[in-house]
Amino acid sequence: MRIDSLPKLLAHSFFGLPGLKPVTNLASAVVAIESIVEQGEGASGDNEDSHYGRFKAMGEQYDQMLKEDPSFVPGRPVVSNPYSILPQDVGNLSSVNLLEDRLSVPISNLFDGFYELVMQIISRFMMHTEESEAQIGLLASISIDLMTDVIGPLGEVLTLLPAGESNPWMNARPSFRFTRDGTAAPHQVSAWKLFVERMNDMSAYCGILEMQGSSIPALTGVKASLARYAKQLSDASSASS
Repeated sequence: MRIDSLPKLLAHSFFGLPGLKPVTNLASAVVAIESIVEQGEGASGDNEDSHYGRFKAMGEQYDQMLKEDPSFVPGRPVVSNPYSILPQDVGNLSSVNLLEDRLSVPISNLFDGFYELVMQIISRFMMHTEESEAQIGLLASISIDLMTDVIGPLGEVLTLLPAGESNPWMNARPSFRFTRDGTAAPHQVSAWKLFVERMNDMSAYCGILEMQGSSIPALTGVKASLARYAKQLSDASSASS
């Protein structure tokens, strides 16, 4: 794919969001920044649909709930800064809460692996080379599908699992930890083979956890979703070769 075709392709809304436009010069960059400010801060005034407007509404609802029920707690009791293994890049390990539960640890590792994979797929989408327009669209759709069908369910599961003996009465939560380079391989064939391999490996690992007696229903759906997306990528890659 030629570099000069990139702006034209990115002008298409691969992610199904209105208003997405490529930044190709100073004028389009200014428009993009203004749009980000408008959507994020509601800078033009009372914009209920801006991020600020939505968070403001949530805060008002929370205040009202506390007024009606002072014992109301808006979230689950999760630990801060969780890790399934001790990190090598954190200077103050006293700030780390190491997960110890027999289910929390493997689920946390799975979650981190999926999160890292999504970042690699998005990186490939942004830095594609030989991919066709259909293949670029597939990368975009699968990155979104992984968030809703894999990362979302596993993230919720983690907040329901115990953190471990060192944090009694507390639950785990996602750490969003990178264990590998988040950048995808620079060549299409190797990048797509990596995506397929990792999806199939993690799908198989879900099956292993099930065979070991895990009673987490979400694993069945995650396992099936990963196998399906791996096949989609494999089929699309084979069709282009």
